[in-house]
Amino acid sequence: MSDWARTRRVAAEVVIRVDERLVGELHLQPVGGEGTVEQPLDLLNRPEGFLALTLKDSAVRLVSKEQVTAVAFEPAPAEAWERPLAQRHTVRVKMVDGQEFKGQIYVELPGSPRPIDFLNVAGPFFSLSAPERVWCLNRHRVLWVQPLEESLRGSA
Repeated sequence: MSDWARTRRVAAEVVIRVDERLVGELHLQPVGGEGTVEQPLDLLNRPEGFLALTLKDSAVRLVSKEQVTAVAFEPAPAEAWERPLAQRHTVRVKMVDGQEFKGQIYVELPGSPRPIDFLNVAGPFFSLSAPERVWCLNRHRVLWVQPLEESLRGSA
């Protein structure tokens, strides 16, 4: 059995630049850190420099993670992206290539519930939950992050 057969596939859109997007399936390990199912964010934050993406025509692209601006996927219903103990912040993120994303980040740092604390300790990628999908954004491609007013009202 090949290593490809043992991976869990998740439909994803990989954004390289504004004008270059790849649509296909990411290959995730059946078990990630702490014995849980590996998520796209786990894959992106692993030390390997490339990720495998199977395109719609079954061609495989090995994509340099450093060149990836963002990865989008739809979370499975059973996957809890909202964390009840985390501080939720609605933010707008502008990337160096001009793309903008809006969604929520969940900060679970004891004693440090601010977005800046989260952004400074996150791995190369961090997740941004939007209404229909989750975006994993490359922190090295972020120009700025703007906390939006609704975050300041103290949502939990």
